[in-house]
Amino acid sequence: MAIIVAVFFLFMMYRTALKPMTGLVFMWFAIWLYPNALLYGTLPLNIRFDDIFVFFTFIVCIYKKAPDTKIWSLNTFRLALVWWLIHLLGNLNGLLYGGWSASQEVVKFLLKAAYVPMTVAIAASLLRSYADVRTFIKWLLIAGVATALLGVGTVVAPRAFGIFLIPNTDLSANEVLDNMEGVVELARRARGSIGTVATSVVCLFMSVLSLYLLTLRQQNFLGKKFLIFCFITILLGLAYTQSRGPLLAFAFTGAIILFRSENKIFLFGALMVAILVLVIDNPVRDLLFARFTGATGSTTEAGLDKRSEVWSMFLDKFDPVLLFNGIGMVMAKNIYKATAHNTYLGAVIYNGVWGVSLFFVIIVRSVKYSIKLMKQRNETLSEIFGNYLILSLVFMLIIGISIENFQNTICMQLFFLFMLICEKLINAGDAKTAYDKAARLKVLEAQLN
Repeated sequence: MAIIVAVFFLFMMYRTALKPMTGLVFMWFAIWLYPNALLYGTLPLNIRFDDIFVFFTFIVCIYKKAPDTKIWSLNTFRLALVWWLIHLLGNLNGLLYGGWSASQEVVKFLLKAAYVPMTVAIAASLLRSYADVRTFIKWLLIAGVATALLGVGTVVAPRAFGIFLIPNTDLSANEVLDNMEGVVELARRARGSIGTVATSVVCLFMSVLSLYLLTLRQQNFLGKKFLIFCFITILLGLAYTQSRGPLLAFAFTGAIILFRSENKIFLFGALMVAILVLVIDNPVRDLLFARFTGATGSTTEAGLDKRSEVWSMFLDKFDPVLLFNGIGMVMAKNIYKATAHNTYLGAVIYNGVWGVSLFFVIIVRSVKYSIKLMKQRNETLSEIFGNYLILSLVFMLIIGISIENFQNTICMQLFFLFMLICEKLINAGDAKTAYDKAARLKVLEAQLN
């Protein structure tokens, strides 16, 4: 079986060499649906086939990119690269402070974190038209559906989906719940191939995106039936992760989408469905009620108490000498035997002053892009991604209270991806405005002459 999967990866690399867009589409399936247990230890140093595939796609796209594609000139790529560099700096600082015993884990983490700037570069070279973006978003949602179904599968039939489970804790995917809840609690929640936290983040991104696209009255960016299927399936996957932060973030963001929507019929229908789900006896309602009422043995108060203990421990033991460069996520886990469980504290602990500065730059840049795109009301893509970027920023700030999402590789892959799409749309709009202005000036000059 492992040989078949390896051959399939080689075939997809061949297809990517011929048609690079294949790589941008398939990489999400490769990362989110990776058969961890099946292929664990196949390659030296536990290098994974999806690592090789992402790097190969990056090389192909750099080699084949159009001459007018200037990746380095894109602010989003620079931010993604700086994001990786401050992780490098923080973990190196941590190694100097705490010793080199965890150097192998640091290398693994940094290789995985390199997904973020590579993903931005790949998307920057390939997403060049409305059709490119539409096709990519369609396949990204399909990958989200597959991830949600896999997460549900690891709950209802864990033996059947055992080949996908992570044999050991995967810090690069931010799977840090092992210290917060019991083994029984974790086994009952959707884990998928990338762990509970990362699965919930993927489902959150994709469920909000599909819901927003559904509420659009006039634009038919993707088919309604397709979006309804994606939304219901992905939301089911989010429910099965039972991650309280992402669930609350979806409820808040979803309410904003619905009440701002001009499609009041859809709003009424969504409210009716939500009421029925909460009133009628069904497995999803039982899952949510058990999770939020503490019937599973893990109450909200207990979770907050444990996180408060972790936060207090970091504040008490964190050496001020590390404040400038941070200590790195891997070294924090190695030295303090815990992770921050909070993206705001994580920015300080892991990356120091640099991490906090980058955090605010990302927020400001995202708001700026969203506002600029939302002013371009006549452009379909500008309306979609201008609104979605600010929505994603909102739920990122919410879930950041309980997880280190701004330090999470999978989370930042997605966030920077949508930020890049917004930047490219702004650049295209500015170029069109400049062209129209030049054309008008030529007409005026001809009239004067």
